[in-house]
Amino acid sequence: MRYNETSLKDALNAFVEAHGLKEKLLETELRQKWETIAGQTIARYTKKLYVKKKKLYLEVLTPVIKQEITYSKSTFIEIINKEIGKDFVTDIIIF
Repeated sequence: MRYNETSLKDALNAFVEAHGLKEKLLETELRQKWETIAGQTIARYTKKLYVKKKKLYLEVLTPVIKQEITYSKSTFIEIINKEIGKDFVTDIIIF
């Protein structure tokens, strides 16, 4: 008889949670989906993308793209959270 049987999925989830890796995994997922979320043009002019304390920091190369993201900030946040599947981003900081 086996004691403490745990599925591999449950064991990996517990490991990720215990080591504080959940946010980094979600950030990696966001990076992978960024072109789908933002579109090819915006993705092309996005140099850096990282999340810290539920804020998405974007380094954008052109003022036009910065302005577009600023005007559509709430839409971007909604789409990002829908794609990631949880309340992952609450604000976008563009630099």
